[in-house]
Amino acid sequence: MGLPKLRKETRFHLLDYPLVLEKIEPYRILYLAIPVTAYQSFFWRDLPQLAIQTYRLKLMVYEPKNEVILQWIE
Repeated sequence: MGLPKLRKETRFHLLDYPLVLEKIEPYRILYLAIPVTAYQSFFWRDLPQLAIQTYRLKLMVYEPKNEVILQWIE
């Protein structure tokens, strides 16, 4: 079983959007919003942590039911 293929639109959002945003609105800070259950079950693992560090991702962890932001991670 290989890695799932990303649709062209998904690749744009993941890779190109931050670059475009930096050019047109450089004062904005982009955060990846992650539900708390996904953060607790997946994002603490080695590979996601490596991607977060490598790509210098900023995360916002939220609780979707009550729409509450739990944590900002720089």
